[in-house]
Amino acid sequence: MKILLTNCWQAGNTGDVAIWKNLMKYLLNAFPNSEFLIASQKLLEWDVNQILEYKVKFYINRLEEAVRDADVVISQGGGYMIGDGMIDVLKNFKLAQDLNKPTFFSTQTFVGPINNETKELLKEVLNKAIIVSPREQQTYDLLKDAGIDENKMEILPDTVFDVESKHCNFNYLNSIKFAIRGYDISEETIKEIALLADMVSETIGQVIFIPVGNSDTRDDRIIAKEITSFMKHKAIIIDEKLTAGELKYILKDGILISDRYHAVIYSASMCTPFVALTPDIDSKMPGLLQLLDYPIQEIFDKNTFKAEIIFPYILDIWFHKSKYRELLKLKIPKIKEDCIKVYSKIIEGIKNANIT
Repeated sequence: MKILLTNCWQAGNTGDVAIWKNLMKYLLNAFPNSEFLIASQKLLEWDVNQILEYKVKFYINRLEEAVRDADVVISQGGGYMIGDGMIDVLKNFKLAQDLNKPTFFSTQTFVGPINNETKELLKEVLNKAIIVSPREQQTYDLLKDAGIDENKMEILPDTVFDVESKHCNFNYLNSIKFAIRGYDISEETIKEIALLADMVSETIGQVIFIPVGNSDTRDDRIIAKEITSFMKHKAIIIDEKLTAGELKYILKDGILISDRYHAVIYSASMCTPFVALTPDIDSKMPGLLQLLDYPIQEIFDKNTFKAEIIFPYILDIWFHKSKYRELLKLKIPKIKEDCIKVYSKIIEGIKNANIT
């Protein structure tokens, strides 16, 4: 059986790769003779190396060909369904359905606004899909407005919550970690983050910059070096390409300041408090904070915030870490339990499709 994962953009993002890898692990356990196909817009060596064990066949900008070759088609979070641009993906899912292939939409974010043509196609395709699992309330509301059957949808958390931490050599667990996107940032913002990091260094302790994205064009290590070049105090930069599991280990203590959606998930998964900056896109970060019922719901726009405004929040979290940790410990077990539901639902859907 050939299982296709679409929307796997390959951007050197540790969280995205962890999503695909986890899904393939569960599917291979259920269907040992499976072959995996991945539709992407390009190949990145790091992304490919993370999933070598699954012997994936890649289709680069050839989604229709991949759909025709596959037996099962899964749209997997890690690549977005954004605005009217999602219509090309939807047309290929309609093709799969016309060919009587089971289709699934797994833990994904959909972003509006969308026009009436996109709404109609979205309604047609998703109502024929076996599973539709938006990963936050905002996506659920968008799909409901487009006419997707409420009984078909279930909000399920990002499956990165299910990734296990992996021990790595790191001597600064109880420290303040920054994870800042390595692109789309002005020099003024870089200087403000440097000022904030200096304030943290002077009053709390060691600052560490950790990389969540590590592709050539989205390398968080590069931006970390730029930020530290404006700092008065010495910060540590982790200058390695780490996996999601290794990042979870690094974030098992201390606190995190980040505009990286998956960095916040890593932190929350380990019950480590955080301050959220500008979301990557649209509703992801707000939806995540709501899911966690996090005491600090504010999301600070990193392109406009001032260090003196955000600094008191960091101080509060640092000096009340135990309180925040306990609050997260109340939420995280149920979230982890919910996030893996999508696997059993997909497996059941494939079995019921009676693929020969």
